[in-house]
Amino acid sequence: AAFLFMTNVPAGTRPEQLLAARLPNLLASLPQAEVVGQEKGKLAGVDAARALLRFTVEGKEFHREEWLAVVEDRCYLLIFIAPAASWEKVGEEFRRIKEGFAVF
Repeated sequence: AAFLFMTNVPAGTRPEQLLAARLPNLLASLPQAEVVGQEKGKLAGVDAARALLRFTVEGKEFHREEWLAVVEDRCYLLIFIAPAASWEKVGEEFRRIKEGFAVF
């Protein structure tokens, strides 16, 4: 699954701030969740923050990758979710979606 959300944020908000505020809620809401990694990166040429999480539902492990970018007063949140067993297989599709994302 791939999701895109856009919302307004105060101008000057950094993606790392949003991710830091978001992670505790994600960890509390996703069953048996843990953060696998975090890093800075680029989304559509814009500075972004990335987190990779792992969680388990009914004995099945999933991976969730989130990218947060801020342009002026707009936040873009791109989320990818797939079963862990097929993460590498669908990863190329997720990369194409991410690389095709554009900010207008």
